[in-house]
Amino acid sequence: MMEIVRRDLDRYLRHSAGDRRARVLAIATNCGLQAVLVYRFGRWLQRLQRAQWWLFPLLIPGWILYWLALLLTRHGYGIRVSLSADIGPGLCIWHFGGIDVRDCTIGSNCAIAQHTTIGPELGGKGPVVGDRVWFSPHVRCIGAFHIGDGATIGAGVTVSEDVPANVLVIGNPARVAMQAYDNSLFNF
Repeated sequence: MMEIVRRDLDRYLRHSAGDRRARVLAIATNCGLQAVLVYRFGRWLQRLQRAQWWLFPLLIPGWILYWLALLLTRHGYGIRVSLSADIGPGLCIWHFGGIDVRDCTIGSNCAIAQHTTIGPELGGKGPVVGDRVWFSPHVRCIGAFHIGDGATIGAGVTVSEDVPANVLVIGNPARVAMQAYDNSLFNF
């Protein structure tokens, strides 16, 4: 658990990862990081509760703290990262407002911008997102499909089918604009 949180923090700090003061400042001032940490805390509480059900009375203060923090991130920042999502380490939410992530699988070192929705269709399954995927602002990714490693989803795209690895997707409807696209150059 702590290793995952460290990797999340490192994504926000990039150049000052070892600086304790920078870590505290990032946690205190970055809405996206706060939402990710609230999600990680909730998943940790879920794992404890499932593994050792008899601990539930001791976890009640933790759940109360989680729900209070969740209210802040959902209603104060407009960031909804549901516990039904399975998210790998290194998630970056760069902006706040209009973000909804639920019932999906997201790989490691992904980035999500504002007004992005990732989830299932009604009664269906959500998408499976690979590692190092960048979601630009105003993306709608709803349905049971796969987005390959290293894909970059451009602004305003509505994803409605599988996306190959290492491509740039733009337009509405979504289309591959560039093959062998390397989004690691952005250092996000």
